[in-house]
Amino acid sequence: MSLRILLMLALVALAACGGDKSQPPPPPPPENAAPSASILSPTDGATLLGAGPHELTGSATDPEDGPLSGTALRWSSSLDGPLGTGSPLSVRLSGGEHRLSLDVTDSGGKQARAQLSVTVIVEDQPPVATIESPTAGATFEEGTPIPLKGKAVDPETGALSGAALTWSSDSGGIIGTGTQLSFTGAARGVHRLLLSAVDPGGQAGYASVTVTVVPPGTNQKPVVTLTQPTEGSRFFTTQAITLEGSATDAEDGTLADSALAWTSSKDGTLGTGRQVTGVVLSAGVHALTLTATDSLGATASASVLVTVTVQGQTAPSVTITRPVNGFTLFAGTPLTLEGTATDAEDGTLSGAALRWSSSLAGALGTGSPLTVPGLSAGSHEIFFTARDSSGTEGAARIRVEVLPTNDPPTVQITSPANGSHFTVGAVVALRGTGQDPEDGVLTGNSLTWQSSLGGQLGHGPSLDVSSLEAGTHQLTLTAADSGGRMASASIQLIIDPAQVKLPPVARLTGPAQAEARRVATFDGATSSDPDGTVNRYRFDFGDATTPMDGTAPQASHTYAAPGTYTVTLEVTDNDGLTATATRTVTVTPYVRVPEVVAEGPEFFGSACQLEMRGAVAHLAFRGVTHPSLWYGTRTGTTWAMEQVDGMGFNTGGMVLESLAMTVAADGTPHLVYLMSGKGLWYATRSGNTWIRERVDSAATPVEPSTWVSIALDPSNGNRPTVVYGWYGSVTDVGTVWRTAVAYRTGAAAWSSARVSFPTTATSHQQPLGDAVFSPSGTLYIPYGGNFLGAWKSTGSAEALTLPEFLGSARVSTAWTSTGPMLLFASGLHRVTLRTPFSASTVSTSLVEAFSLSELAVAADAGGNPRLAFTHGGELEVVRRGTNDYWSRTDDLSQVDSAEIDATVDAQDETRVCFFRAGKLLLY
Repeated sequence: MSLRILLMLALVALAACGGDKSQPPPPPPPENAAPSASILSPTDGATLLGAGPHELTGSATDPEDGPLSGTALRWSSSLDGPLGTGSPLSVRLSGGEHRLSLDVTDSGGKQARAQLSVTVIVEDQPPVATIESPTAGATFEEGTPIPLKGKAVDPETGALSGAALTWSSDSGGIIGTGTQLSFTGAARGVHRLLLSAVDPGGQAGYASVTVTVVPPGTNQKPVVTLTQPTEGSRFFTTQAITLEGSATDAEDGTLADSALAWTSSKDGTLGTGRQVTGVVLSAGVHALTLTATDSLGATASASVLVTVTVQGQTAPSVTITRPVNGFTLFAGTPLTLEGTATDAEDGTLSGAALRWSSSLAGALGTGSPLTVPGLSAGSHEIFFTARDSSGTEGAARIRVEVLPTNDPPTVQITSPANGSHFTVGAVVALRGTGQDPEDGVLTGNSLTWQSSLGGQLGHGPSLDVSSLEAGTHQLTLTAADSGGRMASASIQLIIDPAQVKLPPVARLTGPAQAEARRVATFDGATSSDPDGTVNRYRFDFGDATTPMDGTAPQASHTYAAPGTYTVTLEVTDNDGLTATATRTVTVTPYVRVPEVVAEGPEFFGSACQLEMRGAVAHLAFRGVTHPSLWYGTRTGTTWAMEQVDGMGFNTGGMVLESLAMTVAADGTPHLVYLMSGKGLWYATRSGNTWIRERVDSAATPVEPSTWVSIALDPSNGNRPTVVYGWYGSVTDVGTVWRTAVAYRTGAAAWSSARVSFPTTATSHQQPLGDAVFSPSGTLYIPYGGNFLGAWKSTGSAEALTLPEFLGSARVSTAWTSTGPMLLFASGLHRVTLRTPFSASTVSTSLVEAFSLSELAVAADAGGNPRLAFTHGGELEVVRRGTNDYWSRTDDLSQVDSAEIDATVDAQDETRVCFFRAGKLLLY
């Protein structure tokens, strides 16, 4: 019988015996067991160096679910809070003691926790410096101040300011300190500007840009703005893209479509214009670049990085987390690159899926983080490219500036000892050393003392201070080498309070370098009083000028001469106690830089005239594009100009190239100029109105190819007198040139006559340039090849034969106490007057070995000549020097081929007007 049948019979028997007839309850479900968790790394009690990344690994199992992973594992820190999920997990941790927790949860909600303790020691991280102005590649005209603006943020202490930020130029050395200042006197050429930031712990961070200083009037590069698409945009290969951008140019204004070209690093040329529509890009990462070219060929560009994928595919999302854009380091310094990449299908990408490359160095390596041993000097564009399992790529980029190799200095504080105590007001002797591998022993402004409470204290290896306020000071000595690299050493210093009224603390900031005759500003605003307020500030500038005393904490001063000066600030507090601070400023010689005073759509040239009356420069000049006469004044930095004559409705006409100007003592201008087909004209200003009058007459008409000149006759009430050329038939002589003189007898009334000088009466007597009056009213006129004429309205004309032929260039004249000076093509004639005039003597001085073409002469207060002329297309200014040899200031600016003029200002400086690239410049 089978076992099944026997069981059935047994059940029937039990039922027949009258047992319990109810069914037994079902067994209870088994209880959900809790998971178990353990932390595998780090180990309990471990010390972790640096903020990371550190790898956390753990394991968790559940009786029902088996091994747990992913979001079932949650990490947290007692200091940093939630850290993330999964195992392994890469994290960054702040400094201090952490209680790390691994919390695990099974599918039934049961939890378990594992914990351990670690200590994280984070080294002081360097600050992150950023230059906000100027921008990389910017161009500035010589003489224009370069605005410097930057910032620095320290991971531990926050924003840095004041002496913690140092600006330097690779060609100009240390410029100054602070978040914002002005770089003046920058020499022509390329400057790498370096912003060095040092945190309280002595760690240094850097930022740099390269700018170019060009001569005034140099064609500027365009400024390009790329508005669409934006950096990091994503598109499909089937998507039509619109490109938008624009460019402006200092000379051309808004550039036309034809000047704008679009390209792709992957697909090449895309089109031209401010807007290009319907652009379809191939799959991959593209650098889209908009390049602008101005009318003189200068170019500039802007670019964005975009990602293009096939429809249905998603490119990885890529971010560079370290370093920041614009990060600057020195060649030979290891660079750590760090970034993240996530993909919609693959999740977090790592390892070989992440590639780093440089625009200069090529492939750098894979994975994140990646440490590059050292990059070569230059501006590197760093690309971080991620590729998912389908081969689709995404990318991000930053700019990293690598400076030429420069080893950092070493610095040491030798006194006082760390932790020393002093009483408020006591003299603290600060002593330290700085040594640089390239520069040797560092001294002076290369060593800067700073207090965490008192700011900048002073410079040099030895400094005695008595102004430290009560409290705990972190005292730092920072060394800066000639390349801008920084290093620091720090100690703690405790200043204990005194039980008496405390004097104020004087703190003085300002430039370490200045230029004579330019404004320098000094600041005592950070001065303070430990037990009250600062009421007065007294600035002594160290140059024997009257100190500036008052309630203003800032003072501006202009040094008259170069030298080294000690600026002293004395502050007085509300208790009448005083304190002083000093600062050494090195004043370099004043260097006049030619400045553009007139530019725009009108092209200026042909001729200019210049005279100084006090602090006002008067200029007359010609517009070439639309032949016209212009007049302007320069007072300090204020320039005003207006058109005097030119083409217009029922007025004026085309102004020819010859013009002249003289200015009365009261500043009234008197101009004379030629008009095409309309003769010779005179203009003067009465109030805001220009008066214009015809000068030549039917009897003595002007010859259009002549030079004209104007002077004021001191013997006849300073009446305007005009000299010009007449060409016609002379009885018994023939058709020849003669000099004509016209003077103003009243409003719109002129008397004119031809002058026949006694010498060479049968040949040409054409005026050859500027005429000049003597104080007695005799007018001296160069004419006819090698003669100087003397004319007075009440006497006969006289003539003097000159030893040299005057040449074809316009002769420039100036009056001295002994007689006139004439600068001509071959040199300088100095005339000593005798009676009769023909007996006068002439001394000649050679100036150049070539024939002068654009030239001008002026006389200083001592009657010495000041010369200006062009040499090889460059302006050259010459004066009488040691042992009567010529002293030259050359290569001042490129000069157009046009007549120039010179004068001497109230500061005994030679001033010159000239043209460059169609712009009027004043030196």
